[in-house]
Amino acid sequence: MSPKAYNPEVRVVKDLSEKSPFTFGLIFNSYRENRPADPSQNISNCPLCGAVKKANSQQERVLDLESLASNWVIIPNKFPLMEGHSLAISRGTDENEMPMYCTNNLNNLATQIKEVTQFATTKGFQAFHNSQGAGASVPNHEHWHLTNWGAIFDKVGEIYGFEAAEIKPLISNSTGTLAGFPFAHIIFLGEDTERISVFIGKLERELGRNYNIGTVPHVICQGQKGYLVVPYKIAKLKGSIGSGDVAVHVVIKDGNEYQEADFKFCLKKLGNQLFGRDELRLERHL
Repeated sequence: MSPKAYNPEVRVVKDLSEKSPFTFGLIFNSYRENRPADPSQNISNCPLCGAVKKANSQQERVLDLESLASNWVIIPNKFPLMEGHSLAISRGTDENEMPMYCTNNLNNLATQIKEVTQFATTKGFQAFHNSQGAGASVPNHEHWHLTNWGAIFDKVGEIYGFEAAEIKPLISNSTGTLAGFPFAHIIFLGEDTERISVFIGKLERELGRNYNIGTVPHVICQGQKGYLVVPYKIAKLKGSIGSGDVAVHVVIKDGNEYQEADFKFCLKKLGNQLFGRDELRLERHL
């Protein structure tokens, strides 16, 4: 792959009308198109199972050898958005493979979030999770994206989006929303990940029947200020925006589109799949 695949162009866009204080980062990376297509449901074809098997036999592929003794294998992302992006893949393969959690199966989710995000924090990453219909290109094998958005901020010379936004507190300052972000979302502050699991379960009970895939598509994004949880209005098994886009690192694959994109472009791209804040009042589920 070209070195540009690991060092993409980045620029920040703002609302020129100054009605919204929110900002978006545009990341031009056309090489993401080279990612493998969705695997078949045949478990033997799962690319993540293959990566775990290689990691078990070839330790030079592993970024953190201690992870081999735990539930996760930590390896570089073969098709990263930028240099440094990595993966935490559940260690089991074939019949022992851990399926990706979903809103109607939240077994051990609180523990999983805590385990992965604490690891990410100690290693300088932030953990992001896609679900089926919400950016997951390998939805049958549990994994988290380990991102290093700080490098993007350094490259562009400023902090934007999720990390730059003011948080408006909701309940006892333990939850909040992002000022200026027009889509339905909740920020969970602190380390009580059980609250996130309970909240996602409530999404399932209210919305689960509305999706053909049988579960509510959503993402979890770890930031310096807390955990961002965003449900999707529309599930897409192909061509979906992922957690990076939702955390407003908006990926663009066409050069002309990258040059012309503005604040309204970002709102439209996210709005194609996300609920507006007035469409879904998430505060009542806290």
